[in-house]
Amino acid sequence: MGKITAYFSHTIRGKKGSDATPADMDANCAKAIQVANWIRANITELELYVPAEHEDFVQLAYLEKMLTEQQILAIDCKILQNKTDFQIVLVENGWTGGGIQIEIDAAKAKNMIIFYIRDMEPKTLVSLRQLIIEVSEAKRLREDQDA
Repeated sequence: MGKITAYFSHTIRGKKGSDATPADMDANCAKAIQVANWIRANITELELYVPAEHEDFVQLAYLEKMLTEQQILAIDCKILQNKTDFQIVLVENGWTGGGIQIEIDAAKAKNMIIFYIRDMEPKTLVSLRQLIIEVSEAKRLREDQDA
């Protein structure tokens, strides 16, 4: 069995939506990468897919009108549903709107477990580790049934 993987949903534009500046988006992505790296440093058995780590390509394709926001979200949702075992949602100031909500809805449609992270505290890591154990066991059972 391979590593357990999680899709890390986070804000890119945030509450400002289409009014977000490049500086806003850079700050939001930097925060997401900071939290993702904190998780990686403390839970090495988890593999994360973090959209912020691919944002340069996405934003350039969007600005060049090669991709629309809807197309970007559709691709993100396919990655979430087909390439990961569960979803982690970074909640910033209680907000999970915009693209995050679309990703949450996609995870719910696939009956995926969703873990909401609000802070970088030891208790968060304890809860996440427990969830990974549960997801790993469920994945092992599914693979055994499919064999």
